[in-house]
Amino acid sequence: VRLLDRPQSRDQNAAFTEELLGPEGLGLVLPYCSVLDSASIEKAMTALVTVFHADGAEMRLIRTTCAREVELTASVGTLFRRNSCASAQMKSMTRRLGKPYLNFMLRPFVVEMISSGKSYEMDKNRFDKKDKKENVKNNTKNLLGGCERLLDRIIGSLPSIPVVFRHICAMLVAITRDKFPGSEKIVVSGFFFLRYVCPAVVSPEGFGIKPQQPLTPKDRRGLVLVSKVIQNLANGVEFGAKEEFMGPLNPFIRQNTGRYADFIRELYNTDGLKEDPIPAAMPAQDEVDECTAYVKQSMQALLPKMRPLLEETGGGEYAARMAALLEDEPGDAGEANAHASDAPPLPMRDAACPDGTPNGMRRSLPLSISVDASLISPPPSTLEVPQRSGSHIGNRSPRSGR
Repeated sequence: VRLLDRPQSRDQNAAFTEELLGPEGLGLVLPYCSVLDSASIEKAMTALVTVFHADGAEMRLIRTTCAREVELTASVGTLFRRNSCASAQMKSMTRRLGKPYLNFMLRPFVVEMISSGKSYEMDKNRFDKKDKKENVKNNTKNLLGGCERLLDRIIGSLPSIPVVFRHICAMLVAITRDKFPGSEKIVVSGFFFLRYVCPAVVSPEGFGIKPQQPLTPKDRRGLVLVSKVIQNLANGVEFGAKEEFMGPLNPFIRQNTGRYADFIRELYNTDGLKEDPIPAAMPAQDEVDECTAYVKQSMQALLPKMRPLLEETGGGEYAARMAALLEDEPGDAGEANAHASDAPPLPMRDAACPDGTPNGMRRSLPLSISVDASLISPPPSTLEVPQRSGSHIGNRSPRSGR
């Protein structure tokens, strides 16, 4: 899918790329995230994640935007559940890096489900009247067997889960623990299961899992029901009056609650992790160049709304420098002309910059950076993803403090 009507060369955006990925780049990114319209978030964050990922800096980007959302969220029940920049970035990461793992873990399960010919329907009103074997007892047995097989595959595949996803889980726990004590299971489940595994179960084609035969409505319904059970297990809730027909699966949820909690604890334990057991391909340079141009043109279109936030972030001199950087090659924003939100700007804290803040940021950083100085350079022992060879775009040298 093309992001721009007119491609731009790498040289056209060299200065912008250096600034975006440099030590002050997040001071540009966060005001941008603050003014994006909800309809533009997913596309913009996909492009932004691609650029940062190609330079090995995706964890710095995601940790900062996630920390901002934690600061601005009042209840852990709504954390990362809305269409926010943080949620969109995590979704983009699962789509970009999660397909090889899903192909290994999920494909055999999906193939088995659709080739079995079994019915998993629990709602009597949706039974196939022509199928004499269709009854609640048989279908409960079929669905229970499917849920057990999938849960076994997920838990058994722990060593194969992408290392970067486990670091994201550890990061989510680290940034939410103080404000929302005991939220580890909620935030990790929200990322790994609700935004990654369950959507892939329901729509495997969207994650690159394409069985030899197309999925029938009956096949899809079976996958949806399995996903519902796993999602309720992840949420720690049983089926109630709203879906009373799913009640026979509640014993499965109760019996596996402890096992699931043990898996979640292991998922965000990153001790000893070194490299991905199933490596994912890095983005092609043409894709990175296009995504960089898209982000720049989108920022150009939103500059009038971003400028007050840039001044809040780093002062007038910083805002003027960023504006000049974006305006040096205005061009036609084309598809990148994202819509600015009419919502009021996110609040900024007028406080001293944390240690390690670049000199150019002479006023307070946005809330997500002011949580602690380690957001700019996460502690290697808990959050830093191992360096990937060849991860730096073009001939740029690695930057310190990522």
